[in-house]
Amino acid sequence: MDAQLLSFNWTKCFCKSYQTNHSQLIGGQRYVPLPHTSSYLRAGSPDSAISCSMKSYRLSELTQTEVDSLKARPRIDFSSIFNLVNPIVDDVRCRGDTAVKDYTAKFDKIGLDTTVENVCELPDPELNATVREAFDVAYKNIYAFHAAQKSAERSVENMKGVKCKRVARSIASVGLYVPGGTAVLPSTALMLAVPAQIAGCRTVVLATPPTRDGSICKEVLYCAKKAGVTHILKAGGAQAISAMAWGTASCPKVEKIFGPGNQYVTAAKMILQNSEAMVSIDMPAGPSEVLVIADKHANPIHIASDLLSQGVRGGQLGLAEQGICYVKFGACEPVAAHFAGNLLPFGSRGTYELT
Repeated sequence: MDAQLLSFNWTKCFCKSYQTNHSQLIGGQRYVPLPHTSSYLRAGSPDSAISCSMKSYRLSELTQTEVDSLKARPRIDFSSIFNLVNPIVDDVRCRGDTAVKDYTAKFDKIGLDTTVENVCELPDPELNATVREAFDVAYKNIYAFHAAQKSAERSVENMKGVKCKRVARSIASVGLYVPGGTAVLPSTALMLAVPAQIAGCRTVVLATPPTRDGSICKEVLYCAKKAGVTHILKAGGAQAISAMAWGTASCPKVEKIFGPGNQYVTAAKMILQNSEAMVSIDMPAGPSEVLVIADKHANPIHIASDLLSQGVRGGQLGLAEQGICYVKFGACEPVAAHFAGNLLPFGSRGTYELT
């Protein structure tokens, strides 16, 4: 059995025009290989290359120490992060919306006039018909899955005259965190908001970083409106979690916070669940992981897309691809290069290793 280490250097390289008769069609785009490298250049764009290198390891030839090194997960020093997040949590508690605006200006370089929008007052966003249809299909599928999990009231007579009943009631107000610092994640909005809609939560606050002009990402807004979100908090990071936990003049206080985020978001959730805010959380989320088990019959596009779908989580991520029966790993490389350059948002932020 082989294990594959993929290291992607998503740097923008300024190159001279390169003439070649050899090209490869990847994801509907024509790419040409750069000489003496494992990079691919999009046809018609002579100044931008996607560097994508792959390393292959055979498990039977590795020592246990090498295997453990490849499997090692990133570890976050939360003690130092707590020292950074605690002042933000306290400041939002004291200054409310003003603090949220200040931190959004500081960290995101965006000035906000208002921090919270009532979803019912916002116009429907204009989306490409194909994109809108994809969201509608996803909504239908997610709704069907979670609706099937809804439990009916159940009553049991333990003994004569004594009845016990199990009743499920929705949480009145919930906060949903949808990351947006490095990638647009409308799928997360659907995954979080649809269960809240099915449960019947009366107040649903969705927090997501604003776009550069201070507006709400139209894809996230479409999903939020469709799934019954009541308020959108245009902020991210620890300040957004704090605003939902404490409540502000414009942001309703919530009883439980759901959703993924970076280490600062996770730290804020951990701090606030043990504070006077009296808010609960879903869990302190760790780094995303994915394991793809594939054989020689697997579609390289499916392998690459499954691996890189987790790449939007950031540079701390380790991904595993293991092959059985001699997978054609090399076929995944140009496909991964295409996805890295066209679908992932990191641009020139450096090297990301998929382990």
